[in-house]
Amino acid sequence: RKIRAVAQRLAAAPEVYFVGITTGGYDVLAAAVFRSNDELLDFITRRLSGIPGIVRTSTSSVLHVVKRTMTFLLPEPAASRGRLRRGRVRRETRRAGSQTPTAGLRRPR
Repeated sequence: RKIRAVAQRLAAAPEVYFVGITTGGYDVLAAAVFRSNDELLDFITRRLSGIPGIVRTSTSSVLHVVKRTMTFLLPEPAASRGRLRRGRVRRETRRAGSQTPTAGLRRPR
């Protein structure tokens, strides 16, 4: 429950454009855009530290964007390829996301 609450609080921040609950080394990945290092510092030290449930962060800055793709075409599930089920319409699903998360948030182990 706490992970979802943290994710919702991060998603409410206007600078944050991506929040995902993940598996692996972090519980939540968030990506945000700041106009300056001072804004980033304020976000990390003042605003993130005020969100209950965040105990550690890891921050990375993008120095140069080589490629940015914001729309991804998802393949159909293997079970439904090649056949249409009665009453259903086959359509492509698109999702927006980010490939450059700026903060990984961990819960205590």
